Amino acid sequence: MSSIKYLALFIFLIVVYFVWRSEDKKGVAVFFSVLLGPLVTGIILIIILGLMSCIFPHQEYLVRKNPIYGVSSSSQTQGSFFLGTGKVNNADYYYFFEESSRGKQLQKSRARSTYIKEYGINDKYNIPEKRVYGFEYQNDFLRKNGFPTMLDPYVVLYVPSGTIVTEYNIDLRDF
Repeated sequence: MSSIKYLALFIFLIVVYFVWRSEDKKGVAVFFSVLLGPLVTGIILIIILGLMSCIFPHQEYLVRKNPIYGVSSSSQTQGSFFLGTGKVNNADYYYFFEESSRGKQLQKSRARSTYIKEYGINDKYNIPEKRVYGFEYQNDFLRKNGFPTMLDPYVVLYVPSGTIVTEYNIDLRDF
């Protein structure tokens, strides 16, 4: 069991102990310990984890990286298409092709937690790729025992320079 599970079990047992202390109403104590025990345990656990995220410093680390691919067009326009955008249930997403164990697959990444960096020919990152970054505690005990931070991971998409455009020139004569 991870440390979080031990902590939750410990809090639950404390809650049950305080509820069961009243000897005169055992039926009510059983009802409240079964019903409210997990709820109170969850609330206390969220408060403890939130305080830990505020108190203990955390660091960023690279979770994984995968190459992404552009889709070429056979039309008269030049270049390739690396990123698409769209909405699903009023949430914005970026769409792209990512390498998987079975080949290239269309993936999506939530726009609010995705950042795009363009690179030039001579830059350090010259391969289009998706990098996922997460957060972990700097404290060895917390990190090794699986205590999660309250910070969400984020994605950085490295794309070739000129991928992001602000003006579109749509010419419908080719159709």
